[in-house]
Amino acid sequence: MTTATFWPTFSKKYTVLGIAFKMKKIPNFIVIGAARSGTTSLFQYLDAHPQIGMSPVKELNFFSRPAYEKKGVNWYQDRFPKRDNLLAIGEASTSYTTYPYAPDVAARIAAYNPEIRLIYVVRNPLERYISHFLQRTKAGTETRQFDETFQDLEKETFTWQGRYYYQLSQYLRVFPKDQLLVISFDRIKSDTNQVVQDLYHFLGVSEFSTEEVTSKTHNAAGNVYRKKLFGLLVLRFYRAYIEQRNFPFRFKKFFSTVANWGAIPVDKPVLKPEQRQQLIDFYREDSQQLSDTFSIPTKHWFDD
Repeated sequence: MTTATFWPTFSKKYTVLGIAFKMKKIPNFIVIGAARSGTTSLFQYLDAHPQIGMSPVKELNFFSRPAYEKKGVNWYQDRFPKRDNLLAIGEASTSYTTYPYAPDVAARIAAYNPEIRLIYVVRNPLERYISHFLQRTKAGTETRQFDETFQDLEKETFTWQGRYYYQLSQYLRVFPKDQLLVISFDRIKSDTNQVVQDLYHFLGVSEFSTEEVTSKTHNAAGNVYRKKLFGLLVLRFYRAYIEQRNFPFRFKKFFSTVANWGAIPVDKPVLKPEQRQQLIDFYREDSQQLSDTFSIPTKHWFDD
């Protein structure tokens, strides 16, 4: 069954005893990105609320990866908790804002649930670029040196994830603006508890104290190593057979530890002046559009 025929079919109404019911949509909200902008921390803050249920596996990637889409809606919905007290059920997949490399994701989500709520976190795109490079290196999906990524920014997949308005514009074509909540990473750091309460309000759940959760750092880059061939093969196996399964954290962490055997430590890159200017030129106009549309302060991102 093709995507074109599948999504509208799932959205239809069903009639029981003459009464029309619309199939309940799970999830009813998604954190759509951006990668390396605090989405893992956000995931933990949301999951701490007793009326919110997050998928045990954070990055389901259902709407962006054909291999997962082919598993079907039942596979997707089975990935979520089913507790009766839940008012908000969600996931967080940063691959949902990787346009143009994952096209039509917004349209797929809208066809699945046009009333879904969407959360997006933005961060200084220069800092995000460095952080994403380190994360890709850590995950074994980036084997180049940092300087090599500047040869043609237009052709780098992860540069586009920092064009936040460009990514959001795909969603504004199919969703009303009030279903999108855009949060600044800067504000999460400076006023965490208020941001979390704003999130709860956006999702229609009660206020709830999360100070114990918000005081922790989640998914910090930590030590980064450039893997040898053995480590790359271990991580390839992990992504193919382990990553999407609900295994204990320590078991999953074991694969990262093994992959680092014989690996070479990587220092955090420092932008050269010409590299910094390249990134500013790539992001400035988009950042201004983000500020104008969603009232997110961005000017300080490019100040010296």
